[in-house]
Amino acid sequence: MDFRRQSSPSSSVLRKQHRRKMKHEMKKKKQRPSASNVNETEAASMLIMSVCEEHDDGDIQSMKTINLSYQLVDNAMLFLKIHLLYYPLIGYVRELKVVTGDVMVKNAIVDFLEAENMEWKEEEENKTTLRIKIDGNKKYDVMTFKLSEQHMESTMQIVKPLLFLGAYGGSVLELKVNTGSGNLKQAVVNFLEKEKIAWKVENNATLVIKFSG
Repeated sequence: MDFRRQSSPSSSVLRKQHRRKMKHEMKKKKQRPSASNVNETEAASMLIMSVCEEHDDGDIQSMKTINLSYQLVDNAMLFLKIHLLYYPLIGYVRELKVVTGDVMVKNAIVDFLEAENMEWKEEEENKTTLRIKIDGNKKYDVMTFKLSEQHMESTMQIVKPLLFLGAYGGSVLELKVNTGSGNLKQAVVNFLEKEKIAWKVENNATLVIKFSG
């Protein structure tokens, strides 16, 4: 199936829309559940909110630490990719310190970084902690995300800011989003149509979302 193409506003308009829409989405969920009650999808939703709320304009940080300990591999990769899309867009962070806490998570991250030819190194004191250089000019051809259909509201809290990052950030050309074949897939499609973002069906469970770059 061909991409369902939509006309695109200018880049300056897109960036203004991005900031406005991101701010709106982040305000929707002010009450956050306690850690003991948070499922994996809610945790991802909360992480997006915390990433997008934690800096004011002009607050430059040379390094940001993220802790992915005790996360499943899919969630850890989701968290990492969100950071990699967000920080180059706003220019606050030059380096990510990633505490993986797990060999499987570390190996998945290293495989991704190597495939994308990104600069990284291990910390000498802790081999499961990685330092990743943030390149503001980095372009990703494709990023793949696996989302849960079990918690629809929380998952859409992930999808909406993620799509805004892709559409208005300019650092990724395509997102492959594994939604499953049920209600979540239709909800994502409805949102894409509403926001006039180009997309196609790759298979019964995966949508490919096209950005102008």
